[in-house]
Amino acid sequence: MQPETPADASGLAVLPQGNLSLAAVASDSVSDLLDAAAGMTRMIASIEAVRARIIDMAIRASVDSVSDASAVRTRDLRLRSLRAELACALRIPERTAERMLYASEVLARNLPGTLASLDEGRISYRHAEALVDETTTLESSAVAELEAAALPHAEQLTVAKFRKKLRMLREAIEPGSAVDRHHEAVKQREVLFEPARDGMAWLSAYLPAADALAAFNRITGLAESLGDGAGGGVGGGVGGSARNSAGNSAQRTLAQRRADVLVDLLHSGEPSEGPRGVRPTVHVTVPVMALLGRELAKDLGVMTPPATLDGYGPIDDETARMLAAAAPSFSRLLTHPESGVVLSVGRDSYVVPADLRRWVRLRDGTCRFPGCSQPADRCDLDHTRDWALGGTTDFDNLAHLCRGHHTLKHKTEWRVSNDGATLRWTSPSGRIYVTQPQFHLRT
Repeated sequence: MQPETPADASGLAVLPQGNLSLAAVASDSVSDLLDAAAGMTRMIASIEAVRARIIDMAIRASVDSVSDASAVRTRDLRLRSLRAELACALRIPERTAERMLYASEVLARNLPGTLASLDEGRISYRHAEALVDETTTLESSAVAELEAAALPHAEQLTVAKFRKKLRMLREAIEPGSAVDRHHEAVKQREVLFEPARDGMAWLSAYLPAADALAAFNRITGLAESLGDGAGGGVGGGVGGSARNSAGNSAQRTLAQRRADVLVDLLHSGEPSEGPRGVRPTVHVTVPVMALLGRELAKDLGVMTPPATLDGYGPIDDETARMLAAAAPSFSRLLTHPESGVVLSVGRDSYVVPADLRRWVRLRDGTCRFPGCSQPADRCDLDHTRDWALGGTTDFDNLAHLCRGHHTLKHKTEWRVSNDGATLRWTSPSGRIYVTQPQFHLRT
């Protein structure tokens, strides 16, 4: 049994002191070092419990103060504003902040036993998150029953095994609602794109289990039927050309063949026995010297920035040259826009001319709210100083905002000013955040 964690006057847990001695950490004994690591893990869990309580207090202070039942819209805007501010303060994506807000609220209000176990370091925050996830959509009585049945297992199992146990317990406690809960979950299906390093990215999908397993088995079967020769089944486009140009003469693993089959199916509907070119529909910014070669640029004493793929980021020169050759047309972007681009129409027009719109999109790259990575071509082009208040339609009064952050700018207490390409955001609590564009373009 873990010792009870004392609390201060505010009811928040007091962090343990003196449990981890420097002597233990500095010891030559592996056992002492493992004890120290376990003690630090318990301390981290206790800190995360305190954080959950603090975040719930922030929700109560900024969101729950809206008591009028008819003010649902106001409460939603305040929650979105708080989510954005938490994301900025912790430098995390808003999706992560949203999950943290929800988990903190559920732990503090609906799962007191789980929060106490986290406070005492008997479970990890990931175990607590698993319980939060599995109690979603359950009736309050079922939530308490599931928590009581699950906590003893949380102290013994890894998170993966605990999640599996949780699903079994949940279905045993409330089997009658399984169909309705599945129908609600299906509404959340989606496909996600996440950039990774070295010119790679993750493409993942949240799908009904039967559909996901059927798709995976289908891909596996096709991959196995193609064999492992280097010359077959390497779909085209960016991936296919990159794989071929890398000199990949070795036999492909089953995992590699699965990936190649998935690309082929998405591109053309059938697996390919050879490379197939795909005409890119994305925007690529390719410095001219990247096309000619960096060795020539070096000989000329020219510093060449990397080529970039819109919505992803820097890519290698070989991929950039392949895209430039495959695209039916692309626009060069050097150190400044090409001559003739309209950079301002002042107060003559609210509508942004096409060339100015394109120039600002290339400059911004993404939504200009702190931390947001929504590609600019899926954002609104906003007048930083509102047109109705005298704002002009020119490059230093325009910036891309995704629809959610555009709403925050106009409907909440978030404020923004534009200093050329630099945006200065002031949060409702008075914190200052500065965002820069993807490129600083000279006019």
